[in-house]
Amino acid sequence: SVGEKERQHFAGHFNKILEVCKPERVILLHVDTEVHKAEEFTMEDCPIVFKTYAAGGTHMPVAFDWVAKEGIEPDCMVFLTDGETDYGDVQDYPVIWLITTDCVATHGETIPYEVLED
Repeated sequence: SVGEKERQHFAGHFNKILEVCKPERVILLHVDTEVHKAEEFTMEDCPIVFKTYAAGGTHMPVAFDWVAKEGIEPDCMVFLTDGETDYGDVQDYPVIWLITTDCVATHGETIPYEVLED
């Protein structure tokens, strides 16, 4: 439910996470009411360009469900969203919400993000 401008800003943050944190791997989930696509990236894949595989009607608990079903134990889960979603239950790992509206997540850390005009 975010536009192209937000998606490109999110891609910039995603690439910065790879460049600065140098994680072993990052899994990008394309989510609305289901996980439409899961992509895995490493630093060598930079720069990543985001494509649209899901759009609108977001229900973020499906991302938590997917991670649990896959047996993944994330060091951290970062959501890039407009915040118009159900936030699901508190997890056993850190959750960060980068949100482009005035919404505040019910758990984890909310980081407000304004997409500035060029």
